[in-house]
Amino acid sequence: MVFVDREAYLKPFMGDPVTREFVNFLNKKPVCEPDGARLSSTKEMTIVALKSIQTNSKDKYEGIMQEISRRRISDDADWLYDDFLLFALVTGACIFRSNTDFLGQICQHRMSIQTGRDRDLATTFNAVLQGHKDGPAKYLLLVCKALINDSELDVQLVNLAFIEACALLSSSGEPPFRRLIALKAHDSAVLLKGLTNWESHQTQNRFLLKFDSRSRAFSNIIFFSILIFITVIWGFLAYGYLHGTQSQASNAGKLFALGIIIAPWAVLIRKASIINWIQRMFYHLWGASTREEILPKE
Repeated sequence: MVFVDREAYLKPFMGDPVTREFVNFLNKKPVCEPDGARLSSTKEMTIVALKSIQTNSKDKYEGIMQEISRRRISDDADWLYDDFLLFALVTGACIFRSNTDFLGQICQHRMSIQTGRDRDLATTFNAVLQGHKDGPAKYLLLVCKALINDSELDVQLVNLAFIEACALLSSSGEPPFRRLIALKAHDSAVLLKGLTNWESHQTQNRFLLKFDSRSRAFSNIIFFSILIFITVIWGFLAYGYLHGTQSQASNAGKLFALGIIIAPWAVLIRKASIINWIQRMFYHLWGASTREEILPKE
């Protein structure tokens, strides 16, 4: 469990019209449409789309979709990468049961050119459009499904979304969209699991801290165990190079040279990525466990 001073956490977002109204939307407070403010067309469409969902105005939403559908999808189109806009359009399309072809094209285009967490967001948006039960960004999937009143909010999704949200809330440098969705996912998971008392909060917090630290420790152990294994193999290759026949020495020398090239890349450049990947495997395996193993008993 991550304890957040919400006033301090949200204060930096209150100066921008889009993030301010996005916070209002997520917290079921009235969204105020632009009134004479000098906003870009993308920002204005985002706020109007959020307002249309909040007021159940399908006609207004369809008007935004008609306007956005006239735009050309290209790599250098800034609006294409606006997660606030895509969130409003995707959730609106699901709520109003609108045509999703153009939004699907946007998601597919982003998935083809983006990487990392940006691609995870695009893939998850696409999963929401398709009505799929899974997506890489569990915290975003939870918020979207909760907004469209999806009844398929299973325990595993809530657990994994909670873990991802806590990790994002604890990190620095995340973009505003991820930070705001992470906070909403955290709060939604708490409510969905009924963690409404201090003892449950504390129990969940201790669990997350222990699980995160231990999975990280095991990830490091696995990483260095692999390095030790590779070092032993190199030792055998070196022995073959020094004491084997000419043919054995030649083959061993080639493999040893290849190892010399790969080792610095793995240790110095990709170490953090490899350890993070191993840790994600731990999260994945734990997320498939039973409810009793993940949450404190209610």
